[in-house]
Amino acid sequence: MAATAHVVRRLALLGAAAMAACAEPEPEPMVRLIVGSEAAVPAIVDEVLVEITASRTAAGATCIPSSRSFHLRGPDDLPLRVAYVPGRTYASWVAFRVTWMRAGATVAIRELLEPLGAPGVVELPVALESACLRAACGTDVQCARGVCTPFPTPDPFDPRLIDSGVRCNSTGE
Repeated sequence: MAATAHVVRRLALLGAAAMAACAEPEPEPMVRLIVGSEAAVPAIVDEVLVEITASRTAAGATCIPSSRSFHLRGPDDLPLRVAYVPGRTYASWVAFRVTWMRAGATVAIRELLEPLGAPGVVELPVALESACLRAACGTDVQCARGVCTPFPTPDPFDPRLIDSGVRCNSTGE
């Protein structure tokens, strides 16, 4: 009887271990920036520049920003999807700077800051709104819903916050 109880206990432990091994791993955290535009492509916007930096502390200690330029030939080139997967170190927050351009000149800029840490994918949509074309904010402020507003403070892209020699990584999808 004791041997049978031992075998049953052992089988139960093996079953629990097998179920744990089959459980899906928790997804890695990722932020996916989804860039769009209400402005006509390529008549008003023909390029989007996306810059990314991330921090290892809440106050900032950032990796060297990475950037990627996307040339737009037509409306089917949008939305753009750019993903940031934090490593173990730069996992406090991620900042995106999106610059919509036409013929090399800035049309509008937007900066977004997203806290990191939760598992799974966070989708962060941002679009150049038609109202921002009329607002003509320039390059020293950003536009959201037709209103010119200051960039986040402190500036996540401030060179004084950068950990020299540490690059940020991102992927264009």
